[in-house]
Amino acid sequence: MTTVTTKLEGVEACVRALETLPRNIQRRAVGKAVRAGGAPFTKAAKRNAPRRSGLFKRSLASKQKSYKGGAHIVAIIGQQKGKRLQTKKAKRTRGGISGRGDVVPVHLVEMPTKPHAIQAKTVMMFESADVDYGVDQIFVKRVQHPGTRGQQPIRKAAQEAERPGLAAFEAKLTTEVDREVTSL
Repeated sequence: MTTVTTKLEGVEACVRALETLPRNIQRRAVGKAVRAGGAPFTKAAKRNAPRRSGLFKRSLASKQKSYKGGAHIVAIIGQQKGKRLQTKKAKRTRGGISGRGDVVPVHLVEMPTKPHAIQAKTVMMFESADVDYGVDQIFVKRVQHPGTRGQQPIRKAAQEAERPGLAAFEAKLTTEVDREVTSL
């Protein structure tokens, strides 16, 4: 899992004004700022996503979550859970990990894997394109997986979107605090 932690400096006046507001207004203003700050990370992750069928890219989204009664609000960028993200084209071409249009889990795209053997519980059947020998199907009990490099779209997004994310957070927090202070 990729975690990005940053420290925002130079907004002392905004923070002092924020502390004068009631608690629920503070949470609302910070929540909007966190959502705005997470948007550049989501866009960068979608930009870096592999483009095989487009399902992985469409599955990426951001959400905000608060901890300790709203004392900590964070933006989480990852996959939407339990959604089949299909369009007309995706229904035609299927794609995904199973060929049914299921989205590839993010850890299989993000992290590298070492070469390893896959042992079947029952005999697996593979279609063969070897027409020279007249073989249509091959039955095996063990397959050697070659491993993968890991494309790391989330890690790359975290590196390239840190500054724009902080700038968006700061701008949104300043505007929200100013709007709330003037409305009181």
